[in-house]
Amino acid sequence: MYIMHYLIGTQNYHMVYDGSLNEGFIAHTDSDWASDLIKHQSTTGFFASLLSGIVCWQSHLQKAVALSSTEAKYMALLDTC
Repeated sequence: MYIMHYLIGTQNYHMVYDGSLNEGFIAHTDSDWASDLIKHQSTTGFFASLLSGIVCWQSHLQKAVALSSTEAKYMALLDTC
């Protein structure tokens, strides 16, 4: 019932793609290195845009433990690709 209520309430929503900037497909990523001993996994987040409209996004814990902030950034880049 919750899903049906959501779909009925958002049926007039739409995405607008502004092609005037001619940016094409662009992806952005970032990570948060978990340097403490309790939380061993870093967090990765990314979003991708097509013609200035966001088409996908995600945030999650990294699968492997990063030993440095640089390694966490490289893992985030790999996840985004």
